[in-house]
Amino acid sequence: MKWKISKLSINNFKVFKALTLSIEGSNIVTLDGPNGFGKTSIFDALELLFTGRIRRVLDTYDKVEGSKTSKPKDHLLWNKHHAGDLSIKVELENIESNEKIYFCRFAKSSDLKNKDNCKPNLESFKIFKLCWLRSLDDDEFTDIFQDKDLETFLDVNHMENYGVLNYLEQGSNHFLYENNTKTRKEKLSHLFNVDYTKTNISNITGMISLINSSYLKKEKRDFIASLSEEIKALKSKNVTSEDGNDNLVYNRISDLKSIPLWDSKLPVVSDNTKDFNEMIILIKKLIVMSENKDEIKKGKVTKK
Repeated sequence: MKWKISKLSINNFKVFKALTLSIEGSNIVTLDGPNGFGKTSIFDALELLFTGRIRRVLDTYDKVEGSKTSKPKDHLLWNKHHAGDLSIKVELENIESNEKIYFCRFAKSSDLKNKDNCKPNLESFKIFKLCWLRSLDDDEFTDIFQDKDLETFLDVNHMENYGVLNYLEQGSNHFLYENNTKTRKEKLSHLFNVDYTKTNISNITGMISLINSSYLKKEKRDFIASLSEEIKALKSKNVTSEDGNDNLVYNRISDLKSIPLWDSKLPVVSDNTKDFNEMIILIKKLIVMSENKDEIKKGKVTKK
């Protein structure tokens, strides 16, 4: 199903104490404003909501703070007033049925105050939970669900594809242009569902190997090889008429109105071995009859 964001509510997240955006009926939304007014923070909130992490924050912190052992005093994503739980709520509307669903990503203030959770790494992002809401005004974060459950109504690979499809960066697209070729290839493969194709190719390759090992045993391979040699030998022979003319002319032998198969221009019309062998036997009989035509005529006269 296809969903779009119709409303977004951000509370106690970075620069926002409380912010609600209503974008119902809009297919394109442009954020404009000076630096530091929260444009990037809105995209960070969406990434946290849908993926449970903010890759840009993780990458930046690893580079700047990776070698430091001291812990930050405050949680990087918590609003400076520290006035309550952090929450990012969303209203999604189905563009086909107009159905609406509500859920949020939240972290309790008690978890945000814990100094062990202030370092922005993958482990600290686990304090942000998902829960279903009855409406955008619902503040009872009790109906918890897991990230994998998002795939029941979003794209199956949305976790892997999010960083490619939503590549907002400060200054440059670090995700696509600063990662090595192997990493970019792996991430883009999820976007185009290359894994499914690779699996099919692997299955087909396995089937070919099975056929080669199970059905084409040595005896059959030898038989096929001998047939190939016979075909090659036949093709190397020059079939000519008695006078040496390569352009053989087809002439009828019999004068029957219904032309027998052996007297037709193309006597072999089947690749069936049995039919071919029967035709060979019949032709050999005709050759014998041709060689003994005088005796046959005498017998015919005597019978009359």
